[in-house]
Amino acid sequence: MPARENSKTTIAGAVGAFLDAVNGRNEDPHGNLRNLACALDRLSLAYHEGAELQHAPNAAQPPEQDVQDLREKISRRFPDLSGSTAPVTASSAADIADADAIDDLTSITSDLLDVAWCLENTSLEDATRLYRFGFSHTWGRHLCDLRSAVHFAMFGM
Repeated sequence: MPARENSKTTIAGAVGAFLDAVNGRNEDPHGNLRNLACALDRLSLAYHEGAELQHAPNAAQPPEQDVQDLREKISRRFPDLSGSTAPVTASSAADIADADAIDDLTSITSDLLDVAWCLENTSLEDATRLYRFGFSHTWGRHLCDLRSAVHFAMFGM
């Protein structure tokens, strides 16, 4: 699929929708899961539709986050995901043996808060670089595992 010209709209929209799903008004648990599922799908598409940057500048210095506080907020918002783990495959067992869906969601949220900070404070290039690097090296795998856990919580399969 060719890269779209307006990566900022794609990335900013996907990041914004995701952060809204995580931090937005509290709906019923099923509504929260539905919104999260859509936002996760959009994040994946934004990676594949966004422009690749070969040599993006690295001026980003996002502020530190209280990850434990973030995890607690997420646990309260998505109680159906607490203790939920993605199916473990032989190739990924070492990577996710002790992780659960809340850990995955916390990791993704933390990284995307940094991307949102870059969009507001540095540049599109920094945000795109951070988004693409994070997706391909850390949170993209968490997204796949989390999407599976969300599907299971929604449909029992």
